[in-house]
Amino acid sequence: MARPQPQRSREARISIASDLKLVKLVRRFVTDQCARAGFEERQLNEIALAISELCDNAVEHGSGSKEAQIHVEVAQLADRVRITVRDSGSPTDHSERLVDAVHQMEDLPAAEAIRGRGLFLVNSLVDEIDVQHLPNGGTEIAIEKRK
Repeated sequence: MARPQPQRSREARISIASDLKLVKLVRRFVTDQCARAGFEERQLNEIALAISELCDNAVEHGSGSKEAQIHVEVAQLADRVRITVRDSGSPTDHSERLVDAVHQMEDLPAAEAIRGRGLFLVNSLVDEIDVQHLPNGGTEIAIEKRK
């Protein structure tokens, strides 16, 4: 009897300084990787918007200074891509609020809310989203998008 083979992934990584001006480099890097994996134009636009939101959040909330780094990994699997955004922020309640927000994304944030739409938007653009607290501080958000 033949054993099922594990899905192989092709991984690519990029790290940037915590600077909003550099997010466009990550967006281009990720969409190039996803285009090579066979994603269609509409899907590439959705991925680009999701990654922009996640990186903007990592810069604004999770990294504290321009010396901090944001790390992004793209893993291409047979039927999907998994993209992970990790910031190196100090331990705060920010990542705890993110975990809570992900679990409560059924409803659009209230119209009078100043913040809180970014993760809602990301969740609507991807198939899976997962938020993790990192043991040494910072947050890791992984998204998956199927072809």
